[in-house]
Amino acid sequence: MIRNLLTLFAPEQLQGNYLIPTTVVSIVIEHNKLVATVVLLKGTQVFIQKIITEPLEETKTTLSLKITQALTALIKKVGHYDKVITCLPSSLVMFKPFSFPFIDPDKIKMVLGYELEGQLPFSTQDACIDFIITQEHIDPIKADVIIAAAQKKLIEEFLKPFHDAGIAVANLSVDTIGLYNLIMRKKETISLANTVIIDLQHDTTKLLFFTHNQLRYIRTLRSGLTVKTDELWPALNFTLQSCINEQAAQEPLKIILIDAHQGTQLAAIQGNIELPSEIITLEKLLQDKINTQGLVKVESLNSLAIAIPFEKGHNFSLQETITPEQKRLIDYQTITALFFSISTVLLLGTHTFLQIRKLSNELTASQTEVMNIIKENFPTITARNRQDALNFAAKEVQNEGKIWSSFASETRKSFLEYFYDLSTKIDRETLGLNLKKMLINKNTITLEGNVRSFEAVEQFEAQLKETKLFSNVPDLQKVEFSVVLPLDSQGVL
Repeated sequence: MIRNLLTLFAPEQLQGNYLIPTTVVSIVIEHNKLVATVVLLKGTQVFIQKIITEPLEETKTTLSLKITQALTALIKKVGHYDKVITCLPSSLVMFKPFSFPFIDPDKIKMVLGYELEGQLPFSTQDACIDFIITQEHIDPIKADVIIAAAQKKLIEEFLKPFHDAGIAVANLSVDTIGLYNLIMRKKETISLANTVIIDLQHDTTKLLFFTHNQLRYIRTLRSGLTVKTDELWPALNFTLQSCINEQAAQEPLKIILIDAHQGTQLAAIQGNIELPSEIITLEKLLQDKINTQGLVKVESLNSLAIAIPFEKGHNFSLQETITPEQKRLIDYQTITALFFSISTVLLLGTHTFLQIRKLSNELTASQTEVMNIIKENFPTITARNRQDALNFAAKEVQNEGKIWSSFASETRKSFLEYFYDLSTKIDRETLGLNLKKMLINKNTITLEGNVRSFEAVEQFEAQLKETKLFSNVPDLQKVEFSVVLPLDSQGVL
């Protein structure tokens, strides 16, 4: 329940770091049994919890029915799990190396079908396609990839027993892709320069060709450990030589055999290899990277390999359909998003309504207060609305201002008195006064003009002082003048 809630708000994993602990069950179909590896993914750690096998019954029923019955019994032994993954045998999958002039996985995914058109023995419309990036280049920007493609009808036939057993497969990988991921987790300790990784199993042999630590080709032979050693090596050698010729490179410097508890049989095969070779045990591949929690014997390399996620979080899958669990999660996330969206709109609407109501109440109270103040100061008012009341108050204030001005003017000199004093005390003809401008303000009188001579300038200053209208008469230095004369306080307008 808690996990379901967490997945609604957070991704299961981010760049290979599992934010939500996830129990994964990887189920593979071997030649006579089913093998399930139960793995706990927590953060960047991988814990192998248990390995369960279920034999296929030796009955006369169809293989699909045998697998369905075995799956039903196997899943009961697993207990709690979060998701089930499985893998196609690489013999059912076609691999193509390719390069793209960009490194964005989403862009690569968009053009896969177009780039593979005409390069597959079946239509891309009838295929499920995915890829892994084997190398990213910066200058120029380029991504080298291995594309995997399988027919949809083969995938449907392969998954039918799982559907019949009521098991939802969350991810469909490929056995060689799982092996590649396991190898790349140990790339710091394993040299992959011109190297071929060989995984010998019961009835198949898988070969991974590396050049300069980069995967170049994947090949699968329909012969394995059931074939005699002296017959198996010629087939392996032919495949090695054909791939060497295809990539026009030197012979592989090294052959690496993966020992998945095959014992002395691999040593006998190694004796027939003329190239430098070594055997790498499964324990070495798991060392320092996977917590086996005391489990020593691994029943299936394929089951273990596909259970371990890619370090960068890449989710390789040839399954295009959405599982019921994924659909249910999408439905829950959609419902949750709608719930929060509607809740947010309702909360914002409620908040807006309350704010508008509060402002409306304050406006009404303010208008009422204004009307009360107007009525208090103007008892004779008869207006019923606010605008008429304000207009009435403005007219009353204007009328009172005129009345106050008429009384106040009696306490100070009028403009005519200023003109009279100036005209009687200043001798315009003697001075040759040419007054161009006179401006009377509340506290000053501004004069602008000219007199006949410099002697007239001194006489003009003396006559201005004799009027006793001004608190200060500045010195006039020129015949032309423009002077501001401050009025005496007793004569303020």
